Amino acid sequence: MNGVLNWLSQTKVLWVTFILTVLVSVAFVVLTSKVNGHFLDEATTGSMALLWLEALDAEQKNFHFWITALLDTLYPLVYGAFFAGMVARLAGAKRSWAVWPGLIGVDCDFAENVTQMLALSGNPNWLFLKDVLTPVKMGGIGISLLLIVVFGVLAFVRRNSASAIDKSQS
Repeated sequence: MNGVLNWLSQTKVLWVTFILTVLVSVAFVVLTSKVNGHFLDEATTGSMALLWLEALDAEQKNFHFWITALLDTLYPLVYGAFFAGMVARLAGAKRSWAVWPGLIGVDCDFAENVTQMLALSGNPNWLFLKDVLTPVKMGGIGISLLLIVVFGVLAFVRRNSASAIDKSQS
Protein backbone atom coordinates (compact mmCIF):
# COMPACT_ATOMS: atom_id res chain seq x y z
CA MET A 1 0.00 0.00 0.00
CA ASN A 2 2.95 2.33 0.56
CA GLY A 3 3.66 2.41 -3.17
CA VAL A 4 0.13 3.58 -3.94
CA LEU A 5 0.25 6.16 -1.15
CA ASN A 6 3.62 7.42 -2.38
CA TRP A 7 2.14 7.87 -5.86
CA LEU A 8 -1.07 9.52 -4.59
CA SER A 9 0.88 11.97 -2.44
CA GLN A 10 2.89 13.38 -5.36
CA THR A 11 2.18 17.05 -6.03
CA LYS A 12 1.06 16.50 -9.63
CA VAL A 13 -1.30 13.66 -8.64
CA LEU A 14 -2.76 15.78 -5.83
CA TRP A 15 -3.42 18.63 -8.26
CA VAL A 16 -5.06 16.35 -10.84
CA THR A 17 -7.28 14.64 -8.26
CA PHE A 18 -8.19 17.99 -6.67
CA ILE A 19 -9.14 19.53 -10.03
CA LEU A 20 -11.15 16.44 -10.99
CA THR A 21 -12.93 16.53 -7.62
CA VAL A 22 -13.92 20.16 -8.21
CA LEU A 23 -15.04 19.47 -11.81
CA VAL A 24 -17.20 16.50 -10.81
CA SER A 25 -18.68 18.53 -7.93
CA VAL A 26 -19.60 21.31 -10.37
CA ALA A 27 -21.11 18.75 -12.78
CA PHE A 28 -23.41 17.50 -10.01
CA VAL A 29 -24.57 21.06 -9.29
CA VAL A 30 -25.22 21.71 -12.99
CA LEU A 31 -27.12 18.43 -13.45
CA THR A 32 -29.26 18.63 -10.30
CA SER A 33 -32.14 20.30 -12.15
CA LYS A 34 -32.50 17.20 -14.36
CA VAL A 35 -33.47 15.05 -11.36
CA ASN A 36 -36.03 17.20 -9.52
CA GLY A 37 -33.34 19.13 -7.64
CA HIS A 38 -32.01 16.16 -5.63
CA PHE A 39 -29.71 13.25 -6.28
CA LEU A 40 -30.52 10.23 -4.11
CA ASP A 41 -26.96 10.47 -2.84
CA GLU A 42 -27.95 13.62 -0.96
CA ALA A 43 -30.66 11.81 1.01
CA THR A 44 -29.47 10.97 4.49
CA THR A 45 -31.89 8.08 5.03
CA GLY A 46 -33.45 5.34 2.98
CA SER A 47 -36.95 6.70 3.60
CA MET A 48 -35.94 10.15 2.35
CA ALA A 49 -34.34 8.58 -0.75
CA LEU A 50 -37.53 6.60 -1.36
CA LEU A 51 -39.64 9.77 -1.24
CA TRP A 52 -37.32 11.48 -3.70
CA LEU A 53 -37.29 8.38 -5.92
CA GLU A 54 -41.11 8.31 -6.05
CA ALA A 55 -41.12 11.95 -7.23
CA LEU A 56 -39.04 11.10 -10.33
CA ASP A 57 -40.60 10.22 -13.67
CA ALA A 58 -39.17 7.42 -15.84
CA GLU A 59 -36.92 9.77 -17.84
CA GLN A 60 -35.50 11.34 -14.67
CA LYS A 61 -34.87 7.90 -13.16
CA ASN A 62 -33.02 6.81 -16.29
CA PHE A 63 -30.93 10.00 -16.32
CA HIS A 64 -30.25 9.66 -12.59
CA PHE A 65 -29.22 6.02 -13.04
CA TRP A 66 -26.58 6.93 -15.64
CA ILE A 67 -25.30 9.89 -13.62
CA THR A 68 -24.93 7.57 -10.63
CA ALA A 69 -23.31 4.81 -12.70
CA LEU A 70 -20.84 7.12 -14.43
CA LEU A 71 -20.30 10.41 -12.60
CA ASP A 72 -20.96 9.17 -9.07
CA THR A 73 -18.67 6.21 -9.63
CA LEU A 74 -15.90 8.56 -10.74
CA TYR A 75 -16.49 10.90 -7.78
CA PRO A 76 -15.37 8.62 -4.92
CA LEU A 77 -12.36 7.60 -7.00
CA VAL A 78 -11.16 11.18 -7.43
CA TYR A 79 -12.04 12.63 -4.02
CA GLY A 80 -10.85 9.41 -2.37
CA ALA A 81 -7.53 9.60 -4.20
CA PHE A 82 -7.16 13.27 -3.25
CA PHE A 83 -7.97 12.69 0.42
CA ALA A 84 -5.74 9.60 0.65
CA GLY A 85 -2.91 11.46 -1.07
CA MET A 86 -3.20 14.48 1.21
CA VAL A 87 -3.38 12.37 4.36
CA ALA A 88 -0.46 10.22 3.19
CA ARG A 89 1.62 13.31 2.43
CA LEU A 90 0.87 15.09 5.70
CA ALA A 91 0.62 12.21 8.20
CA GLY A 92 4.13 10.81 7.69
CA ALA A 93 4.63 7.63 9.73
CA LYS A 94 0.99 7.71 10.85
CA ARG A 95 -0.33 7.45 7.30
CA SER A 96 -0.84 3.68 7.42
CA TRP A 97 -3.78 4.11 9.82
CA ALA A 98 -4.73 7.70 8.93
CA VAL A 99 -5.93 6.85 5.41
CA TRP A 100 -8.46 4.25 6.62
CA PRO A 101 -11.38 6.55 7.53
CA GLY A 102 -11.39 8.05 4.03
CA LEU A 103 -11.07 4.62 2.40
CA ILE A 104 -13.99 3.32 4.45
CA GLY A 105 -16.00 6.38 3.40
CA VAL A 106 -15.19 5.72 -0.27
CA ASP A 107 -16.17 2.05 0.05
CA CYS A 108 -19.50 3.06 1.61
CA ASP A 109 -20.02 5.57 -1.21
CA PHE A 110 -19.62 2.78 -3.78
CA ALA A 111 -22.03 0.53 -1.86
CA GLU A 112 -24.50 3.41 -1.56
CA ASN A 113 -24.28 3.96 -5.33
CA VAL A 114 -25.16 0.30 -5.95
CA THR A 115 -28.24 0.54 -3.72
CA GLN A 116 -29.31 3.71 -5.51
CA MET A 117 -28.81 2.21 -8.97
CA LEU A 118 -30.90 -0.78 -7.90
CA ALA A 119 -33.63 1.60 -6.72
CA LEU A 120 -33.48 3.68 -9.88
CA SER A 121 -33.83 0.54 -12.00
CA GLY A 122 -36.96 -0.61 -10.18
CA ASN A 123 -35.74 -2.34 -7.00
CA PRO A 124 -35.96 0.14 -4.09
CA ASN A 125 -35.89 -2.62 -1.45
CA TRP A 126 -32.23 -2.01 -0.64
CA LEU A 127 -32.54 1.71 0.10
CA PHE A 128 -32.78 0.94 3.82
CA LEU A 129 -28.99 0.39 3.64
CA LYS A 130 -28.59 4.16 3.25
CA ASP A 131 -29.47 4.42 6.95
CA VAL A 132 -26.06 2.86 7.67
CA LEU A 133 -24.03 3.54 4.55
CA THR A 134 -24.63 7.29 4.35
CA PRO A 135 -23.62 8.14 7.95
CA VAL A 136 -20.55 5.88 7.74
CA LYS A 137 -19.62 7.43 4.38
CA MET A 138 -20.03 10.97 5.69
CA GLY A 139 -18.23 10.10 8.94
CA GLY A 140 -15.28 8.58 7.07
CA ILE A 141 -15.05 11.56 4.73
CA GLY A 142 -15.40 13.98 7.64
CA ILE A 143 -12.71 12.26 9.68
CA SER A 144 -10.46 12.23 6.63
CA LEU A 145 -10.94 15.98 6.14
CA LEU A 146 -10.30 16.57 9.83
CA LEU A 147 -7.09 14.54 9.64
CA ILE A 148 -5.96 16.58 6.63
CA VAL A 149 -6.51 19.79 8.61
CA VAL A 150 -4.86 18.47 11.81
CA PHE A 151 -1.83 16.98 10.05
CA GLY A 152 -1.60 20.08 7.86
CA VAL A 153 -1.55 22.39 10.88
CA LEU A 154 1.05 20.16 12.59
CA ALA A 155 3.24 20.20 9.47
CA PHE A 156 2.91 23.98 9.26
CA VAL A 157 3.87 24.40 12.92
CA ARG A 158 6.84 22.01 12.57
CA ARG A 159 8.10 23.82 9.48
CA ASN A 160 7.77 27.26 11.05
CA SER A 161 9.33 26.09 14.32
CA ALA A 162 12.30 24.64 12.45
CA SER A 163 12.60 27.84 10.42
CA ALA A 164 12.55 29.98 13.59
CA ILE A 165 15.22 27.81 15.21
CA ASP A 166 17.42 28.04 12.11
CA LYS A 167 17.09 31.84 12.07
CA SER A 168 17.93 32.15 15.77
CA GLN A 169 21.06 30.04 15.33
CA SER A 170 22.33 32.18 12.44
